[in-house]
Amino acid sequence: VAVATVEGIVSIYNVNDRFFEHQANLKAHTDSCRMLCFDAKGDNLYTCGKDCNISLCDMQTLKSIGCKKSAHSVPINCVRNYDEGNGLLVTGDDDGYVRGWDPRSNFQRTFALEEHGDYVSDICCVEGKKTVLVTSGDGTLTTYDVRKGQALLMSDTMEDELLSVISIKNSKKVVCGSASGALEIFEWGMFGRPEDRYLGHPESVDTLCAIDEDTLCTGSSDGLVRIVSVAPNKLLGILGEHKGTVECVRLSSHSSNVYSCGHDNMVRMWSLGDDGDDEEEEKEGDRHEGQERDENAAEARKGKSVSGKREARPPRDSSHAEGSDYDDDDDDSEEEEEDDGPPKKKARKKKGGGTSKKNEFFDGL
Repeated sequence: VAVATVEGIVSIYNVNDRFFEHQANLKAHTDSCRMLCFDAKGDNLYTCGKDCNISLCDMQTLKSIGCKKSAHSVPINCVRNYDEGNGLLVTGDDDGYVRGWDPRSNFQRTFALEEHGDYVSDICCVEGKKTVLVTSGDGTLTTYDVRKGQALLMSDTMEDELLSVISIKNSKKVVCGSASGALEIFEWGMFGRPEDRYLGHPESVDTLCAIDEDTLCTGSSDGLVRIVSVAPNKLLGILGEHKGTVECVRLSSHSSNVYSCGHDNMVRMWSLGDDGDDEEEEKEGDRHEGQERDENAAEARKGKSVSGKREARPPRDSSHAEGSDYDDDDDDSEEEEEDDGPPKKKARKKKGGGTSKKNEFFDGL
């Protein structure tokens, strides 16, 4: 795991189970480091920062091996790796410029475009579509063809700043996080206006990552890390929390862990786990218990006990006649048989020691 700081230092950690083992600190920039990314194999780390430079670090030797100074004339806000066999880099700066670079040829520039009226907030490379998605503080989403070095489509200007972007649903949907907290959902190829919105965040959505083709992890300025389903749009749960804005969320490339960092100067690791199996086992156990209760109730109605056949009941005597305390309810009688408490009191005789006419009638039968 690589972590960038406002001092321009990149800290490298080896993650083992639940522990972060510090490996090295690299002085990549003279000012704050704003974003970093690995190449497809994880051998190289690219960083960009406020000093307008792009730096290259070797993950085997844990040393800085290259730097493209003054890559932009203003601070660089984003860097992403477009690795479709050529290992290109795409960067965006505070003035809205987007540029492409070839690290294999000493960071030779491949294209430079100015399509945005404000800073570039996020970049997403969709290699299957041979397209790069770029969001900006001017409220627009733009698609680029990096092979031809030209802009393809630009959305209408949204009311809010677009701060983050991700492609899901097998590249059929594009989701953008906005400053108002809404997730703007676009159909691929229909980038004029969003086809849907999800209003589940009270504050801005600053970062996004895809858990799978249907599920996103979001980081918000309210400090919460959420799991959200897209189409259907619903909140699945809260994964964790930071004290302050969540700057970045990323899914591990080799495990079911999500890493997040925020303004509390903490890097946290959240396990997505495999709770689905445990929940299914719990539901299955409840189902068996319910079936067993239904079977027992059915046997009880037939005059059988839960454990087997029920013993025959003795015939009623005269004390169980009408007007006595006897209750002819099967369930209550079973409870009385199981109850070891004191027996019920007999019915009180009438004053004067006489016998009622009802009892005399039944005694004569």
